Amino acid sequence: MERSAQNGEARRIAQDLLDLTGKALMADDAVAFARHFVLPQIVTTLHGAVVLQTRDDLVATFNSMRTYLADNRIERIQREVVLAVFDGPDIIRQTYTNRYFNGNRLTQPAFTNHSVLKRIGAHWKVVSNLYAVADQPDHEQALLNATVARIPPSLETDEETRSTIIDIVQNQLDKLTEAYLSGDFENVRKWIKLPLFMQMSDDTSLIETEEDLRADLKRYLKEYQISGITDIVRTVKSAELLG
Repeated sequence: MERSAQNGEARRIAQDLLDLTGKALMADDAVAFARHFVLPQIVTTLHGAVVLQTRDDLVATFNSMRTYLADNRIERIQREVVLAVFDGPDIIRQTYTNRYFNGNRLTQPAFTNHSVLKRIGAHWKVVSNLYAVADQPDHEQALLNATVARIPPSLETDEETRSTIIDIVQNQLDKLTEAYLSGDFENVRKWIKLPLFMQMSDDTSLIETEEDLRADLKRYLKEYQISGITDIVRTVKSAELLG
């Protein structure tokens, strides 16, 4: 199957799953909702992350979101796939937009999600979600339901281990930054797994192939040259082991 046809099939699968989970959420049907998710389930926002270990964790977050919808008089949600690609035969990575309505009025700015879907037997299920919700603390609190442990006991880390994790991520970030600044494509490719989704609060871009990655590197090198940029400092503020 050609890549365009594969991506079309990935989009169809992703949209079908969005429609099913959205319908269950709005119908307050936790049973129907839960059957479409894999456990443990990673839920991430711009400011935090939780690992839903059990069905009770998943239902607690479902109920937290139901309360948020009621409190904000959200009567309808509209979710549309923007990008969806296969990452092997049994994984789909997708980005979609979310719009929440009261009547015809948007209750908050549209935002994007990145999620990973996995084929399990004959069914596709959600593995993880990254919600790029900006400036909506109540929404983030609902997603990062306080009754769910942010990091399960089996993955809890002491300060020394957490510092080591940050050092690992910082080292990789430094090497990738250096590769971009020097135009070293081989090292850029070494530190990036394709397909790569780049998620913003209101937009998403996809680097799917090595050709796309080369074009992205060339674009950045041109920007650096035009702007006179010779160095970039990027600092990791926090990092957690989620699996």
